[in-house]
Amino acid sequence: MKTKKTKIIKTKIINNKYGNLRKLLDKKSSSYNSFGEIYLTNIKYKKIKGWKYHKKMISNIFLISGKVKFVVVKKMNNKIDFCEFILNSKDYNQIFIPNKTFFAFTGLSKKESTLINFASILHNDKESVNLKLNEFSYKWI
Repeated sequence: MKTKKTKIIKTKIINNKYGNLRKLLDKKSSSYNSFGEIYLTNIKYKKIKGWKYHKKMISNIFLISGKVKFVVVKKMNNKIDFCEFILNSKDYNQIFIPNKTFFAFTGLSKKESTLINFASILHNDKESVNLKLNEFSYKWI
């Protein structure tokens, strides 16, 4: 069964005496849905990107370098909760973010962090919603 909720997934490491290989995703992965595009994004230390909401796009985000905190908005019974996920490039993890999910992220490394998003569809401005940071009462500090 394909993944339906935001979660951290351990990236498979294939050891090789000449340099290890990190297998990010394949068609059999639980977080794979379809392919639209791959893009890199950077986040500076203590800067915040978000809130983002995709109506259709599903994201598999891999951290290439640095450390980043993702915050996902969970609405249950008219109550808003926040789930925090930390990606550290030393841990070789990825985050799966399903469609219809508000999320934002901040850089935790003094050096700029780099992420790669394996998106299920091509980018389309009409497909996404962007909200200002003060739309949700999350404490970033």
